[in-house]
Amino acid sequence: MRIEEKDGEFLGTVVRVFDAAAPNPLCERCEGALKDKPVVGMTILRGLRREQGGFGGGTILDPDEGRSYRCRAQLVDGGHRLELRGYVGLPLLGRTQVWVRSE
Repeated sequence: MRIEEKDGEFLGTVVRVFDAAAPNPLCERCEGALKDKPVVGMTILRGLRREQGGFGGGTILDPDEGRSYRCRAQLVDGGHRLELRGYVGLPLLGRTQVWVRSE
């Protein structure tokens, strides 16, 4: 993932997929304009903005499921890890992933 800030909004774009069985997957379950588009190069994280204690107000697309979820995030370990929580409705009803910054 490459995460960039543009006009106060953080966007995340897939730059590489680490799956030997499917190194160039398509978003087969996505709907609309993203249907059957390559996952590599796709912006799946949108709308995150700085909030007190982290980032919030964003959405994240799960290309495996073709569904978008609300999300919030926070940097930990001095900015080396990003804890990203995707959820439906309340953050309590979601899943957290930890993304590690590449050096």
